[in-house]
Amino acid sequence: PARVLTLALSDVLGDRLDTIASGPAYPDATTVETVRAIVDKYRLALSPKLRQLLEQETPKALDNVETHIIGSVRVAVEAAAQAAQGRGYTPLTLTTTLDCE
Repeated sequence: PARVLTLALSDVLGDRLDTIASGPAYPDATTVETVRAIVDKYRLALSPKLRQLLEQETPKALDNVETHIIGSVRVAVEAAAQAAQGRGYTPLTLTTTLDCE
């Protein structure tokens, strides 16, 4: 397979590569068992074709892929703090991982 270089911009707290939408070339950590549990939990009515597709395990390793996060919440917060400091303020970053859901 061809070599793949992914330059990802993360809007995901914690920058987990398997949850960043711009990281489609990253191995999927979910399993067929996980999918079955979700389908059962929510009693999803799936077509036979979809059930067949969901029974196929996804790759857990991609040896031809190199991934780099080139922008993230952390990078944005650090840049904002640096800009504030350059204007004479004393920034205080409390966290870059707060989830307010």
